[in-house]
Amino acid sequence: MHNNYYFLRQLAPALAAQLSGYEVAACFSQEKDELVIGLTNGGAEFWLKAQLTASFPVLALPTSFHRTRTNSVDLLPDLVGRTLAGAGVFPNDRVLTLQFTDGASLLFKLYGPRPNAIFRPAPDAPAQLFHQRYTTDAELAPQPDAVAPRQAADPLKSYPALGDLPPRYLRAHGSDSAPEAEKERRVKKVVALLENPPHFYIIQLEGRTRLSLLPLGEIEQTLPPDPVAALRAFVPMFLSRRAYETESRQVRQQLERRAEEATISASQARARLHALEHGASYRQTADLIMAHLTQIPAGAAQVEVVDFYQDNQPRIIKLKPTETPQRTAQNLYRKAKNQQIETRQLQERVERREADALWCLERLEELGAFSTCAPCAPGAKPTTCSPRPRPRLLLSCHSKYLKMKALPFWSGATQPIMTCLPSGMPTKKISGCTPRT
Repeated sequence: MHNNYYFLRQLAPALAAQLSGYEVAACFSQEKDELVIGLTNGGAEFWLKAQLTASFPVLALPTSFHRTRTNSVDLLPDLVGRTLAGAGVFPNDRVLTLQFTDGASLLFKLYGPRPNAIFRPAPDAPAQLFHQRYTTDAELAPQPDAVAPRQAADPLKSYPALGDLPPRYLRAHGSDSAPEAEKERRVKKVVALLENPPHFYIIQLEGRTRLSLLPLGEIEQTLPPDPVAALRAFVPMFLSRRAYETESRQVRQQLERRAEEATISASQARARLHALEHGASYRQTADLIMAHLTQIPAGAAQVEVVDFYQDNQPRIIKLKPTETPQRTAQNLYRKAKNQQIETRQLQERVERREADALWCLERLEELGAFSTCAPCAPGAKPTTCSPRPRPRLLLSCHSKYLKMKALPFWSGATQPIMTCLPSGMPTKKISGCTPRT
């Protein structure tokens, strides 16, 4: 919920209170899709780093920032020197605004697929866009703060900016089975919590590290209701885990898909095997023909015999009038030999595919047992926190098979992931590998 409206409405007044009177001293970028703004009041500095990528748009608020001498470019020169007057948020939207004393404004549009920063030197001046390809952002303006009509069937639709975590929280507390009046009361209670949260939470939910205003999933850290401090704790932690969590989700999806395919294949093979084992086989039919050979007239198209394989029940066997019964039995014995080969292959296929499915389920269980990160000690810097030592799981997909490989934590072939090592444990740096920060 780091970009959710209900979090931004907590962040905006906190920024306004802390940065009122601060002056923009620098505005630059040294990475793709990054906008860094440095502010100062003469005695203190404040850094705002907007990562405007489609995969993870976020406002990071590092306590310090060191600009590199290379690969750095100044941006929005008209912004430098302006004094901040306040901050706000568009109603029910993911747009944070910074207002300056001279009427200029800077908007951060934190939409997932199309984030952007929009600067206006004056209220009626043309907009300057960080991502210039999103030309429609020049007309971005708050929508009228109209009250959504009450939805009798689903009270959640009355609050369009909730996002995905509040409905999950309500379902986890049995809201789906509650009466309509009780359901609406619970929704209003959750909205009241979002508007005035007693705590912020860093949680693990479905393999993702997330910032939440509600206690949901596996709670890793409970933070005081300070949105600036919450972002400073969440963003470095998320960035240090993102590569591992993305890879882990991909591995999980591959394993789940392969386990499902193996289960279906084994079920189909077992059904075919059951039909072969419990139906009239070619060998049984050939045996019946040979046992009743004297009762079969020449040129008969069918014959009724006593089936001693099925409790002496009568059975009709179709014959070819153009060939002798002995020839028919000979052909059936040949087919029976092929049927035996098919049966053996089906048994091997069932065993192989069931073992494959079990292997995938065991790997999924192992993957679920991994702890992404231990909670940091109070006051510890995020950069000193690393995941517990564990092997990294990489999935190798081939056209005919799929296997897991356990690689050491530091691997020159793959990008390393910061994890939580025990305090004092030395780390080894290999040439060409540096931890993510």
